[in-house]
Amino acid sequence: KVLGALVKGLETDDETHARRILEVINALPDACEILTDAFESPAENVQVNAAIGIGMLGEKRAGAAGKKVLEGARTGGFARTREAVFKALAMLKG
Repeated sequence: KVLGALVKGLETDDETHARRILEVINALPDACEILTDAFESPAENVQVNAAIGIGMLGEKRAGAAGKKVLEGARTGGFARTREAVFKALAMLKG
């Protein structure tokens, strides 16, 4: 129930609130799997927040799966999602 509520919370458009939720999700051992699944949502805010969350994990924790999801979303879709994807990819490298 808690995990479902956290993922539902990714629908927020408040960056501060989203960051707090992402910090909790990223503390979980399967954070990358949770965020990559959430990224598949049709909701723009969820995609944006999940992308940033994957970037917050860093290259090691995001792994190939997280990077693949981000790289596959560099074109098409919502402009805000693409912007978040590029920001997240930069976070993985930095």
